[in-house]
Amino acid sequence: MNKSFIVIGLLAGIFAVGSSMAADSSDKKIDRDTRQLKKDYDAKVHKDLKGIGTRIDQFKRDVSKGGKDVQKDLGHEVRKLDAQKAVVDKKLVELEKSTGDAWKDMSRGVDDAVADLKKSVDNAVAQFREKHPT
Repeated sequence: MNKSFIVIGLLAGIFAVGSSMAADSSDKKIDRDTRQLKKDYDAKVHKDLKGIGTRIDQFKRDVSKGGKDVQKDLGHEVRKLDAQKAVVDKKLVELEKSTGDAWKDMSRGVDDAVADLKKSVDNAVAQFREKHPT
C-alpha cells in the first residue's frame, strides 16, 4: 500500500513538472508571437507615416512656393499638420516602449491619430488646390 502511494506521488510529480514545462514553452511562443506582431505593426505604421510625411513635405513646398498670400492663407494648416504629426510621433514612441499586450490597446490610439493626420493632410491639400489651382 505504501509503495502504491509513492508511485502515485512520483507520477503526479512527473505530470506536474511536464505540464509546467509545456506551459512555459507555450508562454514563450506567445511572447515571441506578440513581439513579432508588435514589430510588424510598428513597421506598418512607420511606412504609413513616411508616406504621410512625404505628402506633408510636398504641401509645405507648395505653400512656400505659392507666395505670401498662400503662406498667409494656409500657414495655419502647415502648423496644424506639424502639431498633429508630433502627437502621432509621441504616441508611437510610447507604443514602442510598451511591454506585453499593452501595445495592443495603445495601437488603437496610434491608429486613430494616424487616420486623423491623414485626413488633415487630405483636407489641407484639397484646400490648397481649391484656393490655388495650378
